[in-house]
Amino acid sequence: MTQVELAREINCVPATIIMIAKTGRYNIATLKKISDVLEQPIEFLGCFENMPETTFGERLKKARYYHGYDRKEAAETLGFNTRSFYDWERDKREPSIESLNRLYPFINILY
Repeated sequence: MTQVELAREINCVPATIIMIAKTGRYNIATLKKISDVLEQPIEFLGCFENMPETTFGERLKKARYYHGYDRKEAAETLGFNTRSFYDWERDKREPSIESLNRLYPFINILY
């Protein structure tokens, strides 16, 4: 499948696909559409290797992308408040020990 065909399938302009391929920058909604069209799991697309993971927030964001969730979906799926999830990803707050225990399986898939 060409980049133009893929763009047509996910209803975007070809420049979007070209920029993703060139820069590795994307939003999760577009990545999910590409994953669906190519019938490959989102982690197969291999866009996560270069994401930083030096802080807890960076690791949480990387895990969220790996699982194919936007922030709201991840928070709801894991049973957390969206605002808390946002603050954790931005390293504005740290989760409680109880929350860390619930997040561990979600994040641990990367390691």
